[in-house]
Amino acid sequence: MGSMIHTVDIRDFGSTFGCIGKPRTTIAATCALLIATVVLTPVYLVLSQRQQKVDLRRLASSYQCVHEDGRAETRICLFNDIILHQGRLSYIYSGRVPELPDIMTNWHHDLHLDLVPLAASDLSSDMLSIEVQQYARATLTHRQWHLNYYHSIAESIWDVYNLACMYFQLCNLHTREDIIPMFLDRPGVAGWDARLGVSQGGWRQVLPPAAEALQCFYPKPALWVADPMLHGKVVVIKTAVAGIGPHNRKWPGPPETADRFRSVYQHVDTRITTQYREGLLQCLGVQPAQFNPAGPYKVTIVNREYHAGRHIVNTEDIAREVNAMEQVSNCSVAQLEDLTFKQQMVVYAESQVVIMTHGAALGNVLFMSPGSVALFYNWLKIGGAPHTWVTDVIQDFALPVNFVGLSTKDRRFIYPQKERYVFQPQYGLLPADEKRALLEEGICPSSSQLQGCEDLKMNFAIDWNLLRPALSMAFLDMQERHSHILDGLDNI
Repeated sequence: MGSMIHTVDIRDFGSTFGCIGKPRTTIAATCALLIATVVLTPVYLVLSQRQQKVDLRRLASSYQCVHEDGRAETRICLFNDIILHQGRLSYIYSGRVPELPDIMTNWHHDLHLDLVPLAASDLSSDMLSIEVQQYARATLTHRQWHLNYYHSIAESIWDVYNLACMYFQLCNLHTREDIIPMFLDRPGVAGWDARLGVSQGGWRQVLPPAAEALQCFYPKPALWVADPMLHGKVVVIKTAVAGIGPHNRKWPGPPETADRFRSVYQHVDTRITTQYREGLLQCLGVQPAQFNPAGPYKVTIVNREYHAGRHIVNTEDIAREVNAMEQVSNCSVAQLEDLTFKQQMVVYAESQVVIMTHGAALGNVLFMSPGSVALFYNWLKIGGAPHTWVTDVIQDFALPVNFVGLSTKDRRFIYPQKERYVFQPQYGLLPADEKRALLEEGICPSSSQLQGCEDLKMNFAIDWNLLRPALSMAFLDMQERHSHILDGLDNI
């Protein structure tokens, strides 16, 4: 295979990341390190790929923290020549035991990079005798709630892209062949993953759209620290980047944690978020629809499967009412669970108004057309701010999308999945008033714990008397970008 030679203007990289014109300070030195990494790494890769055998005893790990403000929450470090064996990352040294930097990799669960110093003299005979596999560059990130589409598309894959773009300068679809996303999460650790008892291995099995999105930027299969594919091997990572950094794109949590999150982290760079969004659209060949702001408009109601909860039970009736509005050219219902990543993108990219409720599909607002409207119909009590799952994505990614938020506390429209509860032994022991409240209003009993009884599992009907004025407002908003929340909360 022939090699490619690239010419690089150092000033381009320096100006992009604010290095040119800096005084000769530690910041300037950091910029020089970043530039050197970008320029010299391709040359090194050509040489290292010819190497057939690696003598682990000659390895000497090193690191440089390229963002350092004294806090583990925001520290970013580049590591050279670290190894992975039997699910354990090691830093190889000779002489004195090094003091390695404390690097947070998961803010919500306070998880830190588990990189263990290992003396070269302590390398086991097993490690020295088995196959050694090299990777030129890797991102080390933690997939938080990785079985959820929203957290994957809007957070986990974004984390990989942001690190690769900021610290390896791999920002587009044509410069990402030599990088491997490596995930640090482990089975049974934190949140939903532990409750579901599902292996944290490949997305291809548990969440194919996430695997498809990741492959847009990184065609080589992603790995995780306990990946069965790596059993019986020693993996050498020539350069790895780890840490969250000062700019963090996550759901910040309920109010009690959101304020602290925002005091630690800044908004992400909108230039990079735009590249991320456009890169995914370009990869799948999806073009957001052009439309006349004066209408008529294509409206889509996004529904969920019945058993998943938050299923809208009257979508056909609502679609019929919407289709009767003079501003509407067509209203249809979409259920996304069986759609590919591209098909989901197309649903959002071709709609001028998307009506949806709380769920993982909120991540697809990334792909809506400029000037279109995300209409969020919500009845859940989620941290006192029911719309932040959508508004945070719109704001963090600087999406040119309007937003109308509609929230109601009227539980007459709640439809519990009665079959979930009435056959449980605990149900028969409930007093009559709690049975009535559960079956008529979806209020879970306080006197007994019914398995699976929570608001997130309740289904509901849309109240047309609330939706109709919200839709009228959405149609007006497409003529001039504006967003509204119709439940007494402040506008965004």
